[in-house]
Amino acid sequence: MSKTQIIITGDVQGVGFRYSAQEKANELGLILHETENRPDGSVVLVVGGQDETTLPLVSTLGTAPASTKHQKRGAGLQKFIAWAKIGPVGARVKNINVQKI
Repeated sequence: MSKTQIIITGDVQGVGFRYSAQEKANELGLILHETENRPDGSVVLVVGGQDETTLPLVSTLGTAPASTKHQKRGAGLQKFIAWAKIGPVGARVKNINVQKI
C-alpha cells in the first residue's frame, strides 16, 4: 500500500477540513490514514490505498504528463488532491505540497 502526504496551508483550520477530507477519501475509495492540525496553521493529510489506486501522480505533481494507464490508476488520488486544493466551504487554501511517503 502506498501513501501520499498532503500539507495544506492557508486558512484551513477550524473549517472542517479534516472531517471533509475523511468524507472525500471514503467517497473515492481511499484510506485517510492520518490528519493533523499543525501549530503553524497548516493541515496534514496522509492518504493511501491499494497501489493501483495511488500510482503515479506525475501530472498532479507538475512534471511530464502520466500515461493514460497511470492516470486511470491514480484517478482517485488525483481527484482527492484536486479537492484538497480547494477544500471545504470556508477554507482558503494558499498552498498545497504533495509527496509520496
